[in-house]
Amino acid sequence: MASGTTPKAGSNSAGVTSPTIDALAGLQATLEKTMHEMAQVSGILKELQEDVSQVKRTQAKTSVDVTTIFERLEKADGRIMDLETENTRLATELQKRAKHCEELDRAMQNAENRERQLNLRLVGLKESEGENLRELACQLIGDVLGVKLADNELQRVYRPGPASRDEDSPPRPVVMRFHSVLERDRVMAAAKGKYKTALEWKRSKISFFPDATKAVAEKRRTFTDVRKKLHEMDIRFTLAYPAKLFFTWKGKKITFEDHKKALQFLNKETEGSK
Repeated sequence: MASGTTPKAGSNSAGVTSPTIDALAGLQATLEKTMHEMAQVSGILKELQEDVSQVKRTQAKTSVDVTTIFERLEKADGRIMDLETENTRLATELQKRAKHCEELDRAMQNAENRERQLNLRLVGLKESEGENLRELACQLIGDVLGVKLADNELQRVYRPGPASRDEDSPPRPVVMRFHSVLERDRVMAAAKGKYKTALEWKRSKISFFPDATKAVAEKRRTFTDVRKKLHEMDIRFTLAYPAKLFFTWKGKKITFEDHKKALQFLNKETEGSK
C-alpha cells in the first residue's frame, strides 16, 4: 500500500465502528416495529372512524325516528283528545236519550194504565166450552157481591190469551170492561167489602182485582204480605194507583209507597201494643 500500514481490527473501509453499526441496526428494527405499530394503530383508527361514522348515521336516523315518533305521538294525543271529547258528547247524548226513553216509557205505562181503569179482572172462574162470559159476569156479580149489573153496563167481557190444552192449568182470568169508572168502582167497592170472606161461586174460588200493566201489577203484588197483615188486624185500607197504600192507625192517616217500610211499621206497632 502507499502508506505501508495495515487497517486495525474492528473498523471497516468506511471508517464506521461495529458498535455504531449495531446501534443503527437496532434503531432500524425499532423504527420498523414502530412503523408496524403505527400501521396497526392507523388501521384501528380507520375502524374507529368507520364505527363513529356508523354511530353518527345511526344517531341521525335515530334522531329522525324520534322526531317521527314525537310527531306521531302528538297526532295520537290530538286524536285521543278528539275521541275523549266525542265520548263525552256521546255519553251526554246517551243520558238524554235514556231519560227521554224513561219519560216515554212512563207516559206509555200511564196511558195504558189509564186505559185499563175501566177494567176489572176476575180470577178463578172455571172455563167451559161455549161460555157466555157477559151473562156469567152479570150473574156472578149479582150472586156474590149483591150488585145488580145490567148487561149494557159492560162494554166487553173476555179471557185474554189462547186457551190452554192442559186440563190441570188454572183458568184464564176474565177481563170485564165497564162503560164508566163509577160502574167499575161500584163493583170493586162491593168486592173490597167482602175482604173477610173467601168468595166462591159454583165451586170456583174467585177474586176481583184492578186491571193493570205487568209493571204496575208486580209493584202492587209486593204489598201482598202487608195486605194480609192489615186483614188480620181488621184494618180497612186502600191500595191506590199505582201502588200507594192508605190506612188509618190510631186516628192518624198513614201512607206508604214502600211495602217493606209498611210491614216494618205494622210489625213494630203490633209488638209495642203487646
